[in-house]
Amino acid sequence: MVLKMTGANAGDASTLFASFPLIQGGVTGPVTTPSVMMIQGTSDGLVRLPLDELDRLVRPLAKQLRTELIQAGLSAEPEDLHLARIGTYIYDNSFELTEGAGIRDQVANNSLALIYVDRPGAIKGTLSIHESESGDEIFYLFDLKMPAAGIHWVRFKTVDSKHTKVVIDDTPGTLVLSEN
Repeated sequence: MVLKMTGANAGDASTLFASFPLIQGGVTGPVTTPSVMMIQGTSDGLVRLPLDELDRLVRPLAKQLRTELIQAGLSAEPEDLHLARIGTYIYDNSFELTEGAGIRDQVANNSLALIYVDRPGAIKGTLSIHESESGDEIFYLFDLKMPAAGIHWVRFKTVDSKHTKVVIDDTPGTLVLSEN
């Protein structure tokens, strides 16, 4: 998988590193592990992400859906499904964090994320999250159906100003890794 780096610091991406830490047992929330993979960008602004290698590294670190996410309205089927959301950050060559980063589909203009699951399963429910900048309450409608174990693309589709649908989409378009 190839991601194009964009943003203020992406001119010569060979001075940047994409970092992939985990959110164990979660689809959102704080990072719970150090980076499981760091990839140096190329001079033409690309990051080549080896999904098979990432799968191998994430597999032993996946955990059951965290209690606070269940209490907030999510459920996992089967209940003992193990998962990990794969986060994205960009560091400079002195390993100073430059920005959190997001993966976007340039054509559809949706945000995407990566999630690992240890078997076929589903994550469903609604999470209400207060946006830090606006203070608005946003509802994330989760309908994740993973047909197999492994890494899957999660797409965030804006429904309206207060609702975002969250689904699996293993056929992403042209992807960019952009600074938040």
